[in-house]
Amino acid sequence: MLSILGFIGCTAQNGSSIDSKEAYGLIKADSNIAILDVRTAKEFADGHVAGAVNIDVNQTDFAQKIDQLDRSKTYIVYCRSGRRSSKAVGIMATKGFKNLYNVSDGFLGWNKNGLPFVK
Repeated sequence: MLSILGFIGCTAQNGSSIDSKEAYGLIKADSNIAILDVRTAKEFADGHVAGAVNIDVNQTDFAQKIDQLDRSKTYIVYCRSGRRSSKAVGIMATKGFKNLYNVSDGFLGWNKNGLPFVK
């Protein structure tokens, strides 16, 4: 548990990449972590991490929508494979978000690892 909390404090400020198993561990350890799914609405409807908020990174209003989010929170950001979430984390970092994690293996990794999700 201490290693997870240390991990949060030391690396999230730089927009770190973590895999789906690490993301699941962080979510279980801290109920205040926000989960951001940056896939399309259809992808989100087909299955997503419980508690995730869907804001499609490829929509023209993405930057406007994230401006409404609390910059003081820690965000775990994921997409299908890690590419779009990496883009989203970059945008969020330029807008002053400090505590960001990109799930490098995305929802594909989440499923491959047998982690729970909802529809």
